Amino acid sequence: MEADNEDAESDSEEAQRNVVAEAFADDDVVEEFNREKQDVEEKDKPKDIDLTLPGWGDWAGAGLGVNAKKRKKFTVKAPNAKPRKDRFLPNVIISERHDEKIIPHQIRELPFPFTTVAQLQSTIRAPIGKTWNTEAAFDEMTKPKYTTKTGVVIQPINPRIALKKNKRKAGDFVGDGDAARTTALAVSEVVDAEKKTGRVSKRRKTLH
Repeated sequence: MEADNEDAESDSEEAQRNVVAEAFADDDVVEEFNREKQDVEEKDKPKDIDLTLPGWGDWAGAGLGVNAKKRKKFTVKAPNAKPRKDRFLPNVIISERHDEKIIPHQIRELPFPFTTVAQLQSTIRAPIGKTWNTEAAFDEMTKPKYTTKTGVVIQPINPRIALKKNKRKAGDFVGDGDAARTTALAVSEVVDAEKKTGRVSKRRKTLH
């Protein structure tokens, strides 16, 4: 029984090969692939840049060509092409063109809070559209970091508060029109500086 099964499998494989051979009998696939690879290699090679302009230091017009010496003088030679990655792979074509449009979207360092490349890639692979997620999950993944109510005036950040190195409590944040608290915080900063230097600042007198 096993011998009969092996013979049947070999016959089916031979029949499959014959079908494929008949289907591509008139097509020279290997030759077409080699020509395509040669075209790709020739297209990717650096080309010389011809900077000659007709009429500059020479006659120009219909039927007149550019002087060979002049063309050679104003032709920028291209650098030697780098060895291709598929030069030892006769059955493979590796595209070595770089898409400049994706360069601004590439990152060089892992963004916070990712610690490994695998974590970042797993997050990027996961789609966030409504087609693949529930409504609640979609809203959670796309909600903005900060939200405000319609019509609320957002006050500008106080640079004195934002740039202070020392940590403050949540209650020390300056709200709308809280000038007295702003002055108190400024005085506290001056006092801290006086303790470190041992001098009384003129700025403290003006703040009082």
